[in-house]
Amino acid sequence: MEQDHIISEVRKNREELLSKFDYDLEKLYEYIKAQEKKSGAKLMNFQRKATKSARK
Repeated sequence: MEQDHIISEVRKNREELLSKFDYDLEKLYEYIKAQEKKSGAKLMNFQRKATKSARK
């Protein structure tokens, strides 16, 4: 099966980003929140979406 170059690039970027923070998701989260504050843009939304069963 031929490897998709977009998926390969996403995986490469993910690996580089995670290694930058020693694979610590809390450090990554703090970095993202600092970038949000600096730019004024909302980069991540941690609100849970309602599931179909919760909407009934």
